[in-house]
Amino acid sequence: MRYPKIYFLGLQARKRFPAGTPFSSVVSDPSFSAGDYDFKSAQQLIGFDDPQASYIVTFNDHIAYRYEPIGLLGKGSFGQVVRAIDHATGNQIALKIIRNETRFARQAAEEIKILETLRNQDMDDSNNVIHLLDHFTFRGHVCMTFELLSINLYELIHRNRFKGFSCALIIFSINILAL
Repeated sequence: MRYPKIYFLGLQARKRFPAGTPFSSVVSDPSFSAGDYDFKSAQQLIGFDDPQASYIVTFNDHIAYRYEPIGLLGKGSFGQVVRAIDHATGNQIALKIIRNETRFARQAAEEIKILETLRNQDMDDSNNVIHLLDHFTFRGHVCMTFELLSINLYELIHRNRFKGFSCALIIFSINILAL
C-alpha cells in the first residue's frame, strides 16, 4: 500500500478528479500537453495540473492523506509553497510542491540532498537554517515539507516599502544569527 497510514481525507473539500473518470468534475484543458508522459500518467494528471504542470491545489483537501493545504504562501518558477496542517503531528508546516517536469524534479532531488546534509549537520538546531521535515511524491509532484517560519526577507523589505533597514535592526539580526 502506498500510504500505510491515513491521517486525513479532506472530505469537506471541493474535490478534483482526473479527467475520464466517472467522478470527473473537470473538463480537460485543450492547451494542456502531456509532453513526455505516457498516456496513463497524462490521463491521471489532467484535472490535477495546470497547463504549466503546476499542481492545482485544492484547499482543505488532502495531500498524501496527511497534509491539508490551508493557504498559499508563495509561487515561483519551480512551483508553489502552501501553508498546510500536518495531521500526523497537528503542526502547521510549509509544503513546497514542485512542478511536474523532469528538470524541476531533478533540481528538487539536488535540493533535498543539500537540505538533508544541512539537517544532519544541525541536529541541535543551532545553525539557523531551515529544516526539511519530509519529502515525497504526490500525483507526479515532488513535495517537501518544512518547519513554518515567519515572513521571508523579501516580504520584510516589501513591508518596509523597499527603504532598507536601520542599523539597529541589522545589528539585532546579526546577533540572532550569530547565536
